[in-house]
Amino acid sequence: MYMTATLPRAARRGPSLMARLMGWSACARSRRRLAELDADRLADLGLTRAEVARECAKPFWA
Repeated sequence: MYMTATLPRAARRGPSLMARLMGWSACARSRRRLAELDADRLADLGLTRAEVARECAKPFWA
């Protein structure tokens, strides 16, 4: 069994607040860019407009 008590304190806490904020920002930025793609580019990626709409409807932290 793996014990969390043996992990360094930073590893037990998870990512820092700054790392989380930067990740959330990158996620939101990627979804905005995805929403701006035209039908041809989406087809190149193998995505439909409905799939893009579902992805863009997610909250920034998801």
